[in-house]
Amino acid sequence: MRREAARLEFVKQARGLPRLFAAFDKFVNENAAAELAAKIACVHAEVALARRPFRRLPVVDAWVALHATTRWRYPFLVLTGPSCMGKTQYALSLVAACRALDLNMACAVEPDLRTYSPAAQALILFDEKAVLRQKKMMQAPACMVGLGSSPTNNFAYAVWIHAKLLVVCTNRWDVEVKAVPHADREWLAASSVVVRVDEPLFVA
Repeated sequence: MRREAARLEFVKQARGLPRLFAAFDKFVNENAAAELAAKIACVHAEVALARRPFRRLPVVDAWVALHATTRWRYPFLVLTGPSCMGKTQYALSLVAACRALDLNMACAVEPDLRTYSPAAQALILFDEKAVLRQKKMMQAPACMVGLGSSPTNNFAYAVWIHAKLLVVCTNRWDVEVKAVPHADREWLAASSVVVRVDEPLFVA
């Protein structure tokens, strides 16, 4: 039965319409979400079959291994270079499937981590550089990190991000670093592992 026809049947009953419509709309939305999730999983499976293996980068291996030790804070990884080098997919491959949170930071003032789960995600990928406004967060410290702050803090929240793999993929790192004050450049140099990607990261 089509959605419109089903709603018409509810109208014909003329009883409990607000409750019935709310339940019906919930069913429709959940069903659509399940269908979309199945479609996404199918596409990901097809893409995975065609994906070529990635090259091993010793500097990245050492950075990942660093997170297996308990520290107060950790450097974040920067993969910088031209587009179409495989930076994003390489970063996602550092953890098991579905263990990464991929954020689009192109226009965001700060990351939206309200869907982040410390138990579910081991890596957070920032697809553009948005680092200096969140120095505390970008060091994956052993403390709760507050986000969403404002003059009233109505939407503020805190996340536990300790020892998570934090990766920035960008093609403007050198340009943007040169544009910030000297003190910030020093902090970036001390707090990050920068890998310049000038050739494809996947095996030809």
